[in-house]
Amino acid sequence: MSSTASKVLGAAVVAIFACAVPRRAHAQTCAQTVDVYTDDIGGPKLLPISISAIRTPSGASESRLQLLAVMPSGWDVEEVSGDRGPPQRKTTASCAVAPAFDATRTTNLRAFEEQTAYFWSRTARDYASRRLWITPPGWPLGAIKMAKDGVQPNVLTQGSFDTACFPIGAADGCMRVWPTDGPKMHLKSGVVTPGLVTHEYGHYAAGYVFGHMDVFGFSLPAAAGDCAKLAFQEAAAYLFSFLVLHDARYEAGPDAYAKVDATGLYRWPVTCGDPKQAYDVARPLQQAFLQALWGRDPTSTIRVDWGATPGASMPNDPKVANRTMANAFVYGLALNRGQRVDALAGSILEWLTVNEPKRVGPIRRIFAAHGLVPRPSGELCAAHTECMSLRCDNRPGAGCVSLDRMAAPGQFCTAHAQCQNAVCRVTSGIRGTCATGAALGTACTSHAQCATQRCDNRPNAGCVAHDGTAGPGQFCTTHQQCRGGYCRVDYGRVAGTCG
Repeated sequence: MSSTASKVLGAAVVAIFACAVPRRAHAQTCAQTVDVYTDDIGGPKLLPISISAIRTPSGASESRLQLLAVMPSGWDVEEVSGDRGPPQRKTTASCAVAPAFDATRTTNLRAFEEQTAYFWSRTARDYASRRLWITPPGWPLGAIKMAKDGVQPNVLTQGSFDTACFPIGAADGCMRVWPTDGPKMHLKSGVVTPGLVTHEYGHYAAGYVFGHMDVFGFSLPAAAGDCAKLAFQEAAAYLFSFLVLHDARYEAGPDAYAKVDATGLYRWPVTCGDPKQAYDVARPLQQAFLQALWGRDPTSTIRVDWGATPGASMPNDPKVANRTMANAFVYGLALNRGQRVDALAGSILEWLTVNEPKRVGPIRRIFAAHGLVPRPSGELCAAHTECMSLRCDNRPGAGCVSLDRMAAPGQFCTAHAQCQNAVCRVTSGIRGTCATGAALGTACTSHAQCATQRCDNRPNAGCVAHDGTAGPGQFCTTHQQCRGGYCRVDYGRVAGTCG
């Protein structure tokens, strides 16, 4: 067997068997809030966090560093494990008696690092369930498909870590998903910090959950030399970590809001010749996003108005900043246009342009300082890569346009298919705006009520598209309305969706 094959096989063995513990049925668990001594942003602290304890047959409680959620919520944090001994478990008389996981760096470094791995995985999971695993405002394509498997954090010594994380080489963490096992975060012992844990959790939360992991969960971009794709994966993990730590910092108190190093000025494009350069390729977006989140460029000459009401001279509200940038991030992850850093940057700016018009100006200037200058809908273009949407109508007088079914009423369009309601009203040449009025499928009694100016007023019908303009999945009542010529209608109904 070649050395490469041996490493791959070894990685699979470590990923599957590195002190992994079978999960018990959820019916045997109870929730506890325990104090955990963990590394924190300002130094180690004893902090409260919830865990899932196991009820024993005798009625006692076995507390573990794990969260077993009630399905269908999913996204468990499986019991923290490693290669330096069995997982931490503490037995008390009942679930009502919560122990403390209070090992320190000096009393038990292994236990302290596993406590840090759990605390920040759990914190990141709470953040993701509130801010990332959602449908962002303005998203028109229905529920976003997301995986719900849990993830297990492992803290490994150097030898086991190198095998489990092959082929990434010098690194402090990795995230893997093998065919016979669930997602796992591998963290190198000696360097477990809040930033490392939330970054590797970001590969899970923003990568795996949104379908951005490679086949078999192996780091194929690193192995195959796809620098651009690896840069996208790293950028997504970093942006998630920034959001989590920003959230934790402002929750820590008002003084924490200003204490962030957002001074980098990497510029796009960056040479991407081999995987080692992927981290540099990711940096322009990482730095632009972080500076926009904290509301200022490195020189403090560009400032984002994160007040509760933009333009009202109100104090910056970090919660508004975090929620807004998270929504834009989710939009970009959900579109998944090619797993490229510049495409993700364009999607983030596109969402902000449409949904935060009073704030997007300074954010665009911050991104432009990093060389990220995609054009918004309606601006003239010659190629798809020039547009936030990655779609250019380069006919004379046209410009950057939305992807099909993404443009909201009132937005620029050059074709019916671009509009959520399938109606582009041309006002000059080939330039128009998506019509306002009731959306497809809305009950109606007259044509004037509908954005399409076309009403099927039969019972259980509604506003319909003009013939040949409705795309797959859009509301229809006749075959003629669908671009594909087929309207799928269940027996006994008058309306369905285009096939």
